[in-house]
Amino acid sequence: MKRLGFLLTLALLLAGRSVHGQQKFLMGYSSFSANQTPIWVAKEEGLFKRFGTDPDLILIEGGTRGAQALISGDLPIMGMSGQPVISARARGSDLTMIAGTVNKMNYVLIGAPSVRRAIRERASPRSNRVAATRSSSTPVSGRR
Repeated sequence: MKRLGFLLTLALLLAGRSVHGQQKFLMGYSSFSANQTPIWVAKEEGLFKRFGTDPDLILIEGGTRGAQALISGDLPIMGMSGQPVISARARGSDLTMIAGTVNKMNYVLIGAPSVRRAIRERASPRSNRVAATRSSSTPVSGRR
């Protein structure tokens, strides 16, 4: 894994040195969360420009919608979780995940007092209902 990261970094460094103009493109991100912080920091600190690119960041809420935008060709690159890529590939898409910035699911389960009691008593929280924004979202996949 370290070797892949090294090769990707090296490729970006070498490609960035040979580019004289700034290549403009759209880059999507899936949420206003800490998981997307590297994209914003890179844009604000000029890291993309250092390597000859200048993305316009666009919010596409939810990785599933982001995957749809990638598949349709509306976006060349998207910052999102891995679950939509896995789902799309399982359905025959050719999406490829290049890298990951977060290696755990950063979610908080918020529930009514009955859910809290069930967890404390070591009862199965699976018997309780959980709300999600979409049925194919990452929190739903993580709960399974």
